[in-house]
Amino acid sequence: MKLGIFAKTFSRPTIEEVFQSIASYGINSVQFNLSSAGLEPLPKHMPSELAQRIADAAEQAAIELSVISGTFNMAHPDPVDRRGNLLKFETLCEVAARLRIPVVTLCTGTRDPVNMWKWHSENDSEEAWDDMVQSIESALIAAGKNDLILAFEPESENIVNSASRARKLLNQLRNPRLRVVIDPANLISPGCNQKEVLDEAFALLGDSMVIAHAKDRDKDFQACAAGKGILDFEYYLRCAKQSGFSGPIIMHGLEEMDVAFSREFLRQTLANAGFIL
Repeated sequence: MKLGIFAKTFSRPTIEEVFQSIASYGINSVQFNLSSAGLEPLPKHMPSELAQRIADAAEQAAIELSVISGTFNMAHPDPVDRRGNLLKFETLCEVAARLRIPVVTLCTGTRDPVNMWKWHSENDSEEAWDDMVQSIESALIAAGKNDLILAFEPESENIVNSASRARKLLNQLRNPRLRVVIDPANLISPGCNQKEVLDEAFALLGDSMVIAHAKDRDKDFQACAAGKGILDFEYYLRCAKQSGFSGPIIMHGLEEMDVAFSREFLRQTLANAGFIL
């Protein structure tokens, strides 16, 4: 088990400083985003010299690039928008392969045309589902060309907003390159029985999980640093251990000032669950 963090947590002038800052906290795994290197998250073009610079900086800081963010709205109501982003996604997959990043994350999207993390009343429609599936099928072609895994995240505001809908998607596509990011903070709701939500998620998706996110929810249900909110991390990580999960757990939804606290909280909670870091 490796404990990692979103690279975007650290705002620094250069990619070298980003990785050195992460390493200074004793963290050696990241979910990378090309915005940390001064590019758009989905670039039209990647300068070869910049790719080499990223690789060199990660190696010098002993940072493993475990996963890269490739999210865009895969169910955007405008097909031109979807096609344009899929073209850029192909470039991102080429970058991931060059940087030897094995996993690219996806957002299953929403019918909201502005914010891919906002619920829309048409998200439950067959048309929205079909558009999302077509986008993922195209993304899987790019993943296959570059020998990558694609991992989508069940998210309350997106089309795939539950463990059961995630299982439906996996069953429909039946592609071994399509896997899951688990983030319970995006599955629980105010007043829910967290253990029931987690039990369902791991029962349905446990064998498909490759990335685990560590984000918390405060009393107002806003994202906050792991260990500072209401999420039952002890139960979450015990479920992960029992399911045989062996991927990295990635901190996000926090400010740099909270990194040391969340790192220690997660190290202890992971140890309590039986993980060895």
